[in-house]
Amino acid sequence: MDGLPSVSAFLTPFIQTIAFGAVLYGASVVQAYYYMMNWDRDPVWMRYFVGIIIILETVGSACQFSSLNTYTVGVLNNPASILELDWTICAAPILINMVQVLVASFYIGRMWLYTKNIILASFTACLVLGRTISFAYAQHGICASRTWHEVRYSHNIRVPSILAMIFAPVSDGLIALTMVVYLFHSYTKVRRTRQVITWLVILTINTGVILVAAGICTLILYMKMPESLAYAGTLALSGKLYANSLLAMLNGRHALRSKLDDPVSLNSTSLYTSSLGFSRNVQTIPQPVRVHISREMYDNVIDIRTDMNQIKE
Repeated sequence: MDGLPSVSAFLTPFIQTIAFGAVLYGASVVQAYYYMMNWDRDPVWMRYFVGIIIILETVGSACQFSSLNTYTVGVLNNPASILELDWTICAAPILINMVQVLVASFYIGRMWLYTKNIILASFTACLVLGRTISFAYAQHGICASRTWHEVRYSHNIRVPSILAMIFAPVSDGLIALTMVVYLFHSYTKVRRTRQVITWLVILTINTGVILVAAGICTLILYMKMPESLAYAGTLALSGKLYANSLLAMLNGRHALRSKLDDPVSLNSTSLYTSSLGFSRNVQTIPQPVRVHISREMYDNVIDIRTDMNQIKE
């Protein structure tokens, strides 16, 4: 079969990963629905951005399922077609890469917004750009090929594909590491703020580790299993992992807002009570406390304020 050991070794990993990818796609749809129910505070461009990600994921998943049908049901009528490239094999990676680049660009923008480090953000953007260029060059060769043998053993396709697969985990790891370092430096003595930052750190680490692991697995499978489509399956999964990571981050803000909308927690920083007429810089409080202001307490404060004004006069 032109260098292919068996149909099982060629297709089984691909079928398994596509099946798992269907689960991830379902998770992204659920998260997108939840985001739509709670996007009232987000700008319009963010809503369109999420919509584009979901559309790309939907079309990409349709291409993957079509290729799965072609290389399983379709080969029953023409077994030799398993050696040929279907158009969906060319289209699906393009859509996956678009999702990856868009989500990575969003993270880079956030990284620059938080850290204000233009050098680090530019370097990470160059990695994403190099990844995109390498992928585009390799994909051009893939679309010009007719058989899997040409795709897997062509030097003009293999080298840029490996470069793109190297750039991916490096850029993802750098983004996650930068955000974790920034969040660690943002720790304060306010208990509720520490809880929010800890949640963000855990989410960033988990997302970064998953994306980096997916990129490394794709690279290893591509280099060590040239006679299998296993790498194509993990590549398909990576696009859905990117989409789910973005949606999880956006939806997680609603849980954080609910924490921050609780009664105010105060620490040893300045106590802001200007609305009650006192100075902004009040004596520091050594431990976090929770302030519940009732109507009776408010009336007492007003009386105290009136007495203080009379004393000054």
